[in-house]
Amino acid sequence: MEAGRTPRITSPPRKPYPEPASASLFSMRPKGTSYLRILCRRVEGLMPRIAVAGLFTPLYLDGHCPNAVKNRSAAHAANSNPRKPPVKSREALLSALKESARDIEPGQKYTVDDFRNEDAPGVAQLYYAVYGDNFPIDYVYDPEAILAATASGQTNFVVGRTPKGDIVGLYGLYRNPPGKYIMEGGAWIVLPAYRNTTLAMRLARHGHGPLLNRLGLNLLFGQNVCDHVVAQKLSRKMDAPPFALEIEAMPPRPEAGPNGQRISLLDTFHIHRDVRHDVYLPERYDEILKGIYTVRCFDRNFCEDSAPQGAADCSVQTMDSASLAKLMVRRPGSDLGDRLALMEKDCPGRHAYQLFIPLGQPGTTHAVDAAREAGYFFGGILPLWDDTDFLLMQKLNSDPDFSRIELLTDEAKALLAFIIKDRETLPGRP
Repeated sequence: MEAGRTPRITSPPRKPYPEPASASLFSMRPKGTSYLRILCRRVEGLMPRIAVAGLFTPLYLDGHCPNAVKNRSAAHAANSNPRKPPVKSREALLSALKESARDIEPGQKYTVDDFRNEDAPGVAQLYYAVYGDNFPIDYVYDPEAILAATASGQTNFVVGRTPKGDIVGLYGLYRNPPGKYIMEGGAWIVLPAYRNTTLAMRLARHGHGPLLNRLGLNLLFGQNVCDHVVAQKLSRKMDAPPFALEIEAMPPRPEAGPNGQRISLLDTFHIHRDVRHDVYLPERYDEILKGIYTVRCFDRNFCEDSAPQGAADCSVQTMDSASLAKLMVRRPGSDLGDRLALMEKDCPGRHAYQLFIPLGQPGTTHAVDAAREAGYFFGGILPLWDDTDFLLMQKLNSDPDFSRIELLTDEAKALLAFIIKDRETLPGRP
């Protein structure tokens, strides 16, 4: 626990990133990052947009989110404790918060610390103070539901707490990725009166350091919206480089109207501890994947790929309001092309389809070839996604507007260039 200064992040020593001779895919991030306080002052003016999404999350940066994300976030509370609190109406929760609301004195000293049970009412009040009655997920307004969400470790919070017990800042980790040793960062909120301090960055640093250590995690996952680069700057500051780019995976912002531009997501990972394991690289992407492994100093045992045996083991996940469907493959099989066709038949008219291929299982070359025949192209690598690496591929039902994707770093731009080229070479494209 740290008070009055930035917490020190401890982690096992890692080999430094190699310095490439020229900018290339997954090269070193640009040098010369701004000082913490300068960055926090820049963040201050943007906090109304990043209050919930901030550093890592697909939620919209102004607090809005599609129903798919809403449903997933609500599951944090529903799945984390078998002894669920009684369901209260949204109206009752908001009425109770309105009655108990009070002004929090600005300028107090604060401590950045792990969540305690007695912080739950303050967390609910913080959501209410920042969002009023506009936040789309009910459980964040309910102290009992917040306790249920944190009870089993499915959700973990870092808080900024004053000596009076006021909660003036929040950062959350969620078990959204399937692996045991990976979580997703998000729910980054700071009370307006404290946005001209270093609290925002200190919350994230604590989540990426002491809390990550306490939970025994190997890495943190995040998603940066690509209609601006604010979150990407923060990801770079937190040593979370990009590994994949989900093209037009989210619907337009609500204020953009029916003709608004869909939003792409840059998948970033803060690697705390790498884990050596076998990988079977598909022939088509062998070079780029080995390049990523080399630049990121990942230790992998490269195995010769072989044809899949038997049927594929996979499942479908849908995000209806995002017009997105995903096929999660646990074991590649000779019928993967049929499984993709079945997903698209059962989930017709989606703007985006995604395919997750385990690189720790043989049969990846066949899987990639079958996916490309069906119109799927490269998305990136998801390190230790299910405690082993996965390959992301994707398909769109209409031509994307790549020019609308805003990217910060050379490595992210090089990733996009590879994705565009890979899509242009799909079988059957003119």
